[in-house]
Order: sequence, then structure tokens, then C-alpha cells
Amino acid sequence: SVSSSYNISLLPKSTMVSTRSSAAKEPETHVITGGGGFPGFSLGKRLAKKGHKVKLFDLKEPVWELEDGMEFIQGNITEGETLSQVIKGASAVYH
Repeated sequence: SVSSSYNISLLPKSTMVSTRSSAAKEPETHVITGGGGFPGFSLGKRLAKKGHKVKLFDLKEPVWELEDGMEFIQGNITEGETLSQVIKGASAVYH
């Protein structure tokens, strides 16, 4: 029989290490494919209100008004070159 004992201690919050720089002021860029439709647009609106840059990528332009920080890019996700340019440098892509 093998017995293992683990001593796991939690660090106080003040000593925890963050992988992101707290000095970074540049907002994250989030790309949403299908951003012209209601679900994608709604997600983009929430992200923009949290201070992120949002790129809505779709064939069809949204019928709703864009929030500050939102950008619409018309295109097809099957066009690899276009898609590559849109997602370049993005922190997250929602598909």
C-alpha cells in the first residue's frame, strides 16, 4: 500500500503572484465571430462595458448601435487570410 501525504498551504492574497502586469493599461481585444447576431452582439456589448476592445466579425452588420470600444468588421470566417488579420493580437476569440 502506498500512502502519500500532501501539505498544501494557501498563500495569503497579498503574496499571490499574478501572471498579468497590473501596470498594463492597454485593454484586451476580444473578437466575436457571428458578432452581427443577437448572442454575439450581446456578448460584445458586455465586454465593451467592462473596458475591453471588441471586434464583431460577421457577414451581416448588427442592427443595434455599437457601444464605445466596439468595432464591426464585415467578412466571412471561411476566408482564412481575412480571419487571420481580424484575430491577430486578440486576447480571446469567441466562436
